[in-house]
Amino acid sequence: MSISPDSTFDANENLSFIKSNKGQPLLVMNEQLYKCNKKTARKKYWICIVSGCSMVVHTDENDVYLYGGKCDHHHESNSDVIQTTHLRQQMKERVLNELTPIGIIYEEEMAKAPLSTASVATFPTNQEIHQTFVKARRKILPILPQSCLFTIPDPFKLTIDGKRFLLLDESRVRRERLLLYASDLQLDILFDSETIYMDGTFSKAPSHFVQIYIIHGIKHGACVPCLFALMVNKKAATYRQLFSELKNLALDRNKNFLPKLFVTDFESGVIPVLKADVSIYYFCMKLFLI
Repeated sequence: MSISPDSTFDANENLSFIKSNKGQPLLVMNEQLYKCNKKTARKKYWICIVSGCSMVVHTDENDVYLYGGKCDHHHESNSDVIQTTHLRQQMKERVLNELTPIGIIYEEEMAKAPLSTASVATFPTNQEIHQTFVKARRKILPILPQSCLFTIPDPFKLTIDGKRFLLLDESRVRRERLLLYASDLQLDILFDSETIYMDGTFSKAPSHFVQIYIIHGIKHGACVPCLFALMVNKKAATYRQLFSELKNLALDRNKNFLPKLFVTDFESGVIPVLKADVSIYYFCMKLFLI
């Protein structure tokens, strides 16, 4: 005998779905949680997740409520489990759909989640859940390149809020690629700075690149990183191209890239380029070697 839908049940108000930690659908009804035990072509059979509980819910193939779930369970409600499962699902969706650091996602979601004291006590810490999210994100990220010649996916050319971040992607000769990254705000800070600081880091450079060369400007008395250059060498020709691109970018923004003071370490490839290219400001520029 077929079971007719229960017309007294407001499906839109009381029936919802979340996913388990393993990605399986869970039915939420009246603060109780059900897992799918059986499916046919026209119906789904859900049972309470608590072992020994006999309560069931039936839905059609489109998850529309048909029957069950209205009697009292012999155990407490699953409200805490529902809260933590939903929170974990929200975090995972952001981890998979955003490039925001996992630690920041965790803190933001924890801050706005209406968790009970018991739920907070049982929910994993950032350190405990971090590797799980790292593995999930790694599955959807591009494969690590085997050389400096690779295609950059479009999302990695933009800032978190979807604005341009990749300024230049050019290979002067084979296997001598130069990548420049900066936002519009960072460029404005850089071009408005009379003093700039420059240095390269080698230990954090990606594979197949020699260094990340960082140029800082000054904003409200603070030193702010404004441009990131991924370089495969430390040749003067590469630095010359870098500063030439900065001058062109400044002109495009109706500005001039003419700092009065450069602060850098002793880099044999940079100093000759600066001495040759500082133009009319050369006579008043001081070059600090630190």
